[in-house]
Parts: sequence; structure tokens; C-alpha cells
Amino acid sequence: MGKDIIFLDTNVFGRKEKYDFEHTYKNNILAMLKRFSNIEVFLPSIVVEELKKHIKESIDNDRNNIKSIYVKRKLSQEFYEKILEENLRMLDEFIERNDIKILDCEKYMDMSDVNKWYFNKEKPFETSKPKEFPDAMIISAIVNFLKQNKYSNKYIVSEDKGFIESIQSKIDCIVVNKMDTILKEFFDFNTYEYRLIEDYLKERDVLKNIELIEFESANINDIIDVEIKKYNINVSEIIYDQEDNDSMVVKVNYDAVLKGEIFVFDPYESIYDRDDEEYIYPIYKTTNELEIRDLEVYIELIKDKNGNYRRYKIIEKALVDITDYLGEMDLHCRE
Repeated sequence: MGKDIIFLDTNVFGRKEKYDFEHTYKNNILAMLKRFSNIEVFLPSIVVEELKKHIKESIDNDRNNIKSIYVKRKLSQEFYEKILEENLRMLDEFIERNDIKILDCEKYMDMSDVNKWYFNKEKPFETSKPKEFPDAMIISAIVNFLKQNKYSNKYIVSEDKGFIESIQSKIDCIVVNKMDTILKEFFDFNTYEYRLIEDYLKERDVLKNIELIEFESANINDIIDVEIKKYNINVSEIIYDQEDNDSMVVKVNYDAVLKGEIFVFDPYESIYDRDDEEYIYPIYKTTNELEIRDLEVYIELIKDKNGNYRRYKIIEKALVDITDYLGEMDLHCRE
């Protein structure tokens, strides 16, 4: 049986300020893929550089957003350099730990391909924007690498519509939008296991645990003191099982109704003084009940010696930007 190959795009790793190369479920997915010798996972070298650039930009952005001069005095340049160094090291370890191979774009890309696509306004240059050059170089490198190396199936994992359309116009490949989705191509989990999982989640009201949700709040005065009144599971998906079958990582998408005190700052309606760099008339929104939609959480379910699910561990919380729901709250002003 021939080998399969998977290329990962930058957006596979989510929002750049949320990159986590140490405690992410992606480690579990890649560990499972690594168990199958006919699958090779590749990161184009340009993607690696983009990841490093995003990490640095995220740290710089956090630094620039600090307003207090007292805090700034304490956080030296050396402090930020150490944070950057640590996170770049985590990226390197992530690549090594998961046996990810690096596609050397400089070695395999053909600049004549890129120039031809650019001047003929072929994908990815249909918009004639210079920013498409990195995508073009990655695509050229992948195309020429695959000409020199034979694989049974070629997979591209990306959420970038333009990149996907461009590479599909050059090579015959299978495209998926998320890394965990690719497991469906290799593994067939039976419906009985899914029934056991959903029974466990419902019987123990796992999804009523407010600790599964992380709120991204825009203001220090925000109050979100709530419990989950009810929830509805939209879909559950097995994305990783341990080799000895003693645990299972599951992705669950669900809606939840929150009940309690919600009092949050509204940056869109508040009046901001650019000269003084402060809000002169802050506006707040409030409600005591709110439906949060399309939550996505990753949970590890741990089995006992008899193979029954007995406890769980949160792998990745559901992120909620509370400002997305301001339009569903009532106006409340506070000086």
C-alpha cells in the first residue's frame, strides 16, 4: 500500500493569539495519525515562518495594549524576548514530537510557475494582489514536490477558500477544513460508541459545567456570574482514542442557555475620547438569561477497567466572545 501525504495550512492552528503547541488536542490527532506508517504530515516552510511571525505579532500586540506605565516599567524587553523564545521552542517541539516533516519551499518552488500564474492572472492571482505570492510559492513547492514523490492520496488541510481553490486547480487532492475532520478519512467508529458517549454526557450533565466555557471579556468591570440552565447537543465527534483504549477525546458542539447575572461593557455604543484615550460615557448591557450558540469543546473521557466511562477531563474549552451577544441584551448605563 502506498503512502498518503497531508499538508497543513497556517489557519489549521486557529487564531494566532490562541496558538497552543503544548496542551492542544491537535497533539492527540497527530499522535493518532503517526500510528499509521503510510501517512506523512508536512508543513511547508513558509507556513512555519508564518506561525513564528504570528506568535511574535501576538506578543507584541499584548505588549502594546498595556496602558499602565507602572506595569510597563516592570515588563522589560528581556521579559518579552523570553516569552517569544519559549513559545518558538514549543512550536519546534510540537513539530518534532509529532514527526512533522518540513517542505522546503525554497528548494521545490519554481519561480517560473509563480510568474506565469501572476501574469496570466491564474489562481491564486485572480485578484492581482501581491499578498498572494506566499500562497503561490507554497502551491508551486507542493506541486513540484509531488511530481518528484509519489503518494496514493494527497490531503490539504485549510480553511482558506482562495488557497483551496488555487491548489485544486493545480493538483488532484482531497481538501478538508479542519485537522480533526481528516480522521474520518482513515477511521470508522461505530454508532454504539457514540451512543455510550452521549449517554455519559447527558446522564452526568457534563455540559452543564460552566468551567467548560471561557468568556472573552473586553472590560475589567464585566460581570458574568452564570450557570447553565439547559443545553442541546448538536453533534459529538470522536477525534482520538488512546492505543490501549483507556480514554477517548471527543469534540462536542452544543447550544446552552445561561442564567444569572450578566453585566458587560459595550465598546460599540460607548463614547470614546481619542485625545484622552478613555471612554467618557461608557455603556453597559445586561441580562439574566442568554442563549449561547455553537459552543465547541474538547473533552477526554476516561474509562474504568471494565471499559465504562467514569470521569472526564477538559482538553480545550469553548471560547465565547460575549460582545457577539450585546444585541440580545438590555441597555444599562453606569458612570
